[in-house]
Amino acid sequence: MKYGAVEIAGEITREILADVYLQKERLPSERKLLERFGCARGTIRQALSLLEDRGLIEIKPGSGSYFIHQHKTRNITGIDQARPLELIDARFALEPHICRLAVLQATGRDLEQAESLLLEMENCNDDMIK
Repeated sequence: MKYGAVEIAGEITREILADVYLQKERLPSERKLLERFGCARGTIRQALSLLEDRGLIEIKPGSGSYFIHQHKTRNITGIDQARPLELIDARFALEPHICRLAVLQATGRDLEQAESLLLEMENCNDDMIK
């Protein structure tokens, strides 16, 4: 899979949220990120710039990129500033892709569980609309 700057920034953000990096810890070098994501140096730099713009990392020229400690409850997605229609638009754009990935990566057990939940939902008798 070829990664773009937004996908790389998202992956590093997920790692930050999962506490992979400690406060003021140096992130992997550009070279290691290049090897990991298989993209151009400019793409890595753009991803790091996105993270710096979000206040997640600090880029120190000649030294590397460092995770900046942020309070756990700080919203790093900017979703708190979005209007309802923007959120609906985002859902319409993202949900089909999420469903596609879920189907492509589902195991047999996942599909059996989904089918079981669907049957349970269809047999539910507390539908207020009926």
